[in-house]
Amino acid sequence: MADAESFASEEDVQRFVKAVIQHWNFVAATLQSGDFHLPLLLEDNTGTAHANDWAHGFVRGMNLRREDWLDLVNDEENGGWLVPIFALAHEHHPDPELRPYKEPIDAERREQLTAGMIAGVRAIYRYFAQQRRMATQGRTTYRRETAKVGRNDPCPCGSGRKFKHCCGKVTIH
Repeated sequence: MADAESFASEEDVQRFVKAVIQHWNFVAATLQSGDFHLPLLLEDNTGTAHANDWAHGFVRGMNLRREDWLDLVNDEENGGWLVPIFALAHEHHPDPELRPYKEPIDAERREQLTAGMIAGVRAIYRYFAQQRRMATQGRTTYRRETAKVGRNDPCPCGSGRKFKHCCGKVTIH
C-alpha cells in the first residue's frame, strides 16, 4: 500500500474494500433498474450541499480511464450529460480562466446543476450499457491452452517456491 498508516490492520483494509464493493453494487443495481442514483453530498455549515466534492471525485474517476471516456466527451448527442458534472467539479479551479462561471454559482443554478448531474449519471450509465452490450457481441468463450497452475504446484516463474507463496500470492495494493 502506498500509505501503510492509512489503515490500522489488514482486517480494516478488507472491511473498507468490502464496503466499497457493496456501495458499487448498490449504485449499479439502482442504475440498472432505471432509477436515479441520489449521491451522498456533503453539506456546509449553512446546510448547502454544493456537490463539488462529488463531481470532483467523478472527474478523478474518469481520469483513471481517460481513453474510455473520450468517446462520450466528444459525443455531440450524449456528451452534454457531463456538463453539470464538469461545471461543479471546476467551480473553484485555481485558474479563474478555467472556471465555468465568472460569478459564484447561486443557489438556484447549483440546484439545477445538481439535478442535471443526477440525471446525467443515469444517462451516462445507459450510454455505457449500450457500449458494453456492443463490446460483448461476438465474443467466444476463452479456452486456456496451457494446464492450470495449482496452488501447491511449483511456480511457473522458476523461483522453486509453491505458486501460492510466489506469483499466486494475493496482495492488496
